[in-house]
Amino acid sequence: MFLNYVITDSNMIKSFDPLEADDNDNMPVMRMLYTTPLEINEKGIIVSNVFEKFEYDESINQISFKFRPGLFFEDGTPITLKDVLVSILRMAYFRPCFPVLRDIIGIQAWANEKKGLSTSPKGIVVEDNVITIKLTKSHRNPLFRFCLELFSIIPVRYLNLLTGEMTSASPPASGYYRIEKKSETEITFLKRDLPRAVQEVVYNKINFKFLSIDEAVSVLNCPRTIVVSSETNFVCSKRRNEIDSRQMQWTPSSFFAFLAYNPNLEPFNSQETRSYFSMRTRQALKESNLGFTVESSIFTNILPGYLSSIELEQEDGELSRLFEGKIFKLYKFSNSKMEPLFNAIIQAARALKMELKIISDPPVDCLIDDFLEGEYNLVFANSCFWELDPVGDLSMFFSKNLHKLLSFSWCEKELYEKLEILEDEIESKMIDLKMIEINKWINQRSLVSPIIHFKRLYLTSPDIRSLDIPAITVPTAWQLHLK
Repeated sequence: MFLNYVITDSNMIKSFDPLEADDNDNMPVMRMLYTTPLEINEKGIIVSNVFEKFEYDESINQISFKFRPGLFFEDGTPITLKDVLVSILRMAYFRPCFPVLRDIIGIQAWANEKKGLSTSPKGIVVEDNVITIKLTKSHRNPLFRFCLELFSIIPVRYLNLLTGEMTSASPPASGYYRIEKKSETEITFLKRDLPRAVQEVVYNKINFKFLSIDEAVSVLNCPRTIVVSSETNFVCSKRRNEIDSRQMQWTPSSFFAFLAYNPNLEPFNSQETRSYFSMRTRQALKESNLGFTVESSIFTNILPGYLSSIELEQEDGELSRLFEGKIFKLYKFSNSKMEPLFNAIIQAARALKMELKIISDPPVDCLIDDFLEGEYNLVFANSCFWELDPVGDLSMFFSKNLHKLLSFSWCEKELYEKLEILEDEIESKMIDLKMIEINKWINQRSLVSPIIHFKRLYLTSPDIRSLDIPAITVPTAWQLHLK
């Protein structure tokens, strides 16, 4: 069975390194190629191809993984216990502040020693095919983190164990598919013949195409085609009126787009001015009448902790004088998928009588570094939180050394104190209240400032009668079933 899968909300993969798998461009391909210690199936249940047993004992703060041999990499070599162990150790080595990992006994001392991946922190013990991870405190849902693409399993022999760095740009696949061929805009995946699989994989071949949503409209008549997009792309599309509503299927709002500010640059060196500019940008988006769901909350309305803009925003017209004549440095890309959003930012700056300096089509690879070095006042990005573990996702979002874009938030001591209090809470009602509290704090500080929430959109070719989408935030291509 064959599937055409057209992606409009990300670009061709940039890196096959698991440590970069959280990048929006890398994630879809990494999930096709590599298995992870644990997985989320179509029903939202945690399963595993590499462990015959996995459990968390809250009474002693201990995770246990019992390895199950019998799987192989694409090149025919067996997936070993060491390969799986190192997929966990490598994340812990480079990201010791990551949720759950940071609470492994001895993790910080081990990571700071910089002795590589041939050793383990005190809290990770391997004996008789069982990996035991001992934590310093209890967690509500610690297993979910090990489902993420950041823990993708690659052969140990493709790593320098002294440095932890990859020695090959493209390690062999360990997951459900392998690459048959790859071009600048397409990847064809072939299903691997696994001895066993905990998830049903019905497609023998899946072809990924990376197109804009306007380009994707032109291929919608091709048989067995799914186009995955976002509400923001759809709203910005010049061809949205050509799409038959019967071919459209939406998922709930799990995604949010945000502004990240450089607080070292005037006039955004105070939380009041950052918050005010974000509010003016939201107003410009509303006035565009394009249909954006303009919001201030870092949590969407399907999650606990959500607050409306009315509950969060406090307008202070006196602040507008602080912007007049100040230099506003921004980048802008030709044919950007998010052009109306950038236009709203520019409109807000002009209304505040700022002096605009816009750099057209800067090198994408340097964008974040240039932002951190003061070349731009702000950058625009997006993310999402899963319903399965929004508290863990929030902690992961702000994990130090994960998203370089958020470097200025890593110095916020109060933020991490609030996150720790939230993580330690066990009573549901108190969790909701603390999520509301941290939502208000994030909005007040406005180093990260949400401006819209949006849904995911699936478009299908006319030959597809219906599409079964699992009730998980970002299902992978082979989890989508056609009828």
